[in-house]
Amino acid sequence: MIKRTLMAAIVCMWSGAGRADWTTKVEGPDVFGNTKVHAIAASNINESLVIQCDQKDDLHIALLFRKKEFDKLPTVPAELLVQADNGQPVKLSAVLRTWNDNYGGIVAEGSSAELVAILRTIALARGKINLGAVVNGNQICASFGSQGSRAAMEKAIKSCKLEELEKKA
Repeated sequence: MIKRTLMAAIVCMWSGAGRADWTTKVEGPDVFGNTKVHAIAASNINESLVIQCDQKDDLHIALLFRKKEFDKLPTVPAELLVQADNGQPVKLSAVLRTWNDNYGGIVAEGSSAELVAILRTIALARGKINLGAVVNGNQICASFGSQGSRAAMEKAIKSCKLEELEKKA
């Protein structure tokens, strides 16, 4: 009996059971009282869905991908589509750009109630969260899990005080 329980526990650990698809990191408050939040879901080592916000009404929703280290990407207009639970995709204006030394991405940014509504949609997702992007006529797709998305989005909305953006709408 003990051997079976131990084996079941080991199989669950290996299979990733109980592992959240989303991780959240809160930085701050800093010396100026500002807080920054990063919520990340990774589909594999090369693609990530990143939500980044701060208390200065700066919100980013990004589909990130690995690039050659230190290479710069040209800034190109793009569209980012977000779909949760096979619902209707929401289309956002975005740009293809360098994110940091190792990643580039298709990034929608701003301080609108529309972006906060997408965070709420991701929070309520029960199944796959699909992202799509159109850059110069080329289509890119990626899917992410929703486990842990509610806690991650609620932490981002609260820590970055994004409720105030929703009230302005």
